[in-house]
Amino acid sequence: MNSCKYSIIELESFTTPSLDEVRFISVKLIEDWIKLWWNKINEQRRIAVKEMIKNLHIGADKFESSRPIRNKISNLISEIAKRLFPQCWTTFFIDIVGIWAQGSPPVSEVLLENFAIIFTNRYF
Repeated sequence: MNSCKYSIIELESFTTPSLDEVRFISVKLIEDWIKLWWNKINEQRRIAVKEMIKNLHIGADKFESSRPIRNKISNLISEIAKRLFPQCWTTFFIDIVGIWAQGSPPVSEVLLENFAIIFTNRYF
């Protein structure tokens, strides 16, 4: 949990465009951490990680110039949704609409594209 938390803090602290590679790698590390450790952490930590990822996505406006980073941040929410929706994330649609409403158009566009893929693969 701590490595995920610190990666998110590091990602949020970068402000110069020259650090896009570091940002991308940070998000990739978080994604890999979720895939590897999700089933090994307790429910309270899962909720904390989900909330941190949602907040990171809301703040993704700072990465408007980097579509790959926005894609990776959306992939984080997708990874969590695959594991929690619908049984353990009953407010999923409300949360996503909230993220979408607070995000800029490029960030919201990436989010919607990723969810179209999730629901197409899951239900059809």
